[in-house]
Amino acid sequence: MTFLAKSMAKKYQIFVSSTYDDLKTERAAVYEAILGLGHIPVGMEYFGSRSRRSVDIIQSFIGECDFQLTIIGTRYGSPIPERKISYTEMEYDYAEKIGVPQIAFLMRHSGHYVSNSDLKPEVVRRLNAFRKKVAKRQCSFWETSAELVEAVQQSLPKEFDENDRPG
Repeated sequence: MTFLAKSMAKKYQIFVSSTYDDLKTERAAVYEAILGLGHIPVGMEYFGSRSRRSVDIIQSFIGECDFQLTIIGTRYGSPIPERKISYTEMEYDYAEKIGVPQIAFLMRHSGHYVSNSDLKPEVVRRLNAFRKKVAKRQCSFWETSAELVEAVQQSLPKEFDENDRPG
């Protein structure tokens, strides 16, 4: 491929969904991996303050993205006010609803983060149900940031080849 062809290649926007506080390091590493592949990561932490509801902003961004990447650790995530679902699960469901190709990465249960036993039983139930829903599709498993980054770097190019998106 010539330099001109490389510079004209599609750049995909990839919406990264996960809980935030427990996965800051992993999110940063995934953003670096996406940028290293020549594409554009999109995440909620960069939205800034807005007058619109968070759900509306998130859905707008997902609608503009070419792919949606879900990272599940050992936390279910912040619940959407007045709804019984986390932002992370809503992002996953919304991307599926509008047909944005999804790629999922599930942390192995032996992970080193907050133990599920530290969470309320209802939250653990929701997390486990979300994991099962996501695991119905082909997904990768990870335990360390390095494993996650490697899985992202292997999975994204395959997904790009299989899904011709606008870029």
